[in-house]
Amino acid sequence: MPAPDGPAAVASAGQGAQRWSLGVIGAGQVVTNAHLPVLTTSLGTTLAWIFDIDSRKATSVARAQQARVCRFEDLRSGLSDVNIVLLAAPYGARSRYYELLADFPLVALFVEKPLAKTIEQHRAICRPYTDYQIGCDLNRRAADTVRTAKDLIEHRVFGALREVRAAFGHRGAMLGGGQYNSNLELAGGGVLFEMGIHYLDTVLFCSSAKDIAVESGHMIEDLGFDLHTEARLRITLADGREVPFDLTVSVLSDQQEGIDFVFDHASLSLSLSRTYLALRSRDHRYHADLSRAFAIQFVTSFQHIFSMWRDFLDGLTSRRAGFASAYSSLLTTKSLELLYSLPRRL
Repeated sequence: MPAPDGPAAVASAGQGAQRWSLGVIGAGQVVTNAHLPVLTTSLGTTLAWIFDIDSRKATSVARAQQARVCRFEDLRSGLSDVNIVLLAAPYGARSRYYELLADFPLVALFVEKPLAKTIEQHRAICRPYTDYQIGCDLNRRAADTVRTAKDLIEHRVFGALREVRAAFGHRGAMLGGGQYNSNLELAGGGVLFEMGIHYLDTVLFCSSAKDIAVESGHMIEDLGFDLHTEARLRITLADGREVPFDLTVSVLSDQQEGIDFVFDHASLSLSLSRTYLALRSRDHRYHADLSRAFAIQFVTSFQHIFSMWRDFLDGLTSRRAGFASAYSSLLTTKSLELLYSLPRRL
């Protein structure tokens, strides 16, 4: 039976589960429209407090959730009252929170993506925690179509993986994320950092990649924000083989959105902007839409976030890291670091 959408999607997930006490740093739309509805409906979670530099936002959320507003100077005492923190402040404003949270390693941490821009930064953020205690919301991993693609690749249903192509691009697109997206220091980057990260992470996740390198490419920036990235990368698979990975992420040109996994005998086309997974023969004579057969339970963005949180909370209970673990996305951060080192073009 398909998982329902909206708050009903988690109606039974928390029955008999451990109750979690949650603190939230950041009261933006992703918190109010996605994380909190999932967490407080029935994932065994109670919002204890919320902090935001805009006290009006925090007060509005606190009233709706019957929680308290936490001031910055009270965060240390607030952390003594919770066992999980959701960190959803803008990327560039998080360093002072990481420093504070590191003093409370028994308080699990779930971070809104992106987590880091360099491997060194990624490792530093994760260091105070065991692998199951820190998660990151790279929630495309939870989609049924993505999990199906991963399974088909692992079982070599269509032969060995030979190459990968991924693209996201809409000329003149304005990305979401709030007013801080006009502030490079807070946003951290442009379209690659905001949207391209999902395509990088999905390719690496589905292929169970062990390493990644850049062969060639370039980036176009304006005022420090990346607007167009085009690169040829090379993925190292678990069996030691290397396969080429072509990536384009842009707001300067229109691209055919999606990821193509090319195998010996067929190819898979996967979309991250809609529910779509299709199989094509190498000669393009045969085509089959697999979406209806496999996109059953985790289809909408709400359901994806639910699945990420459920995996994270299950990991805390069992003390075993799952796909939500921030440790599992280190290679995604490495790919970002490599791409942001590409030559710039005007």
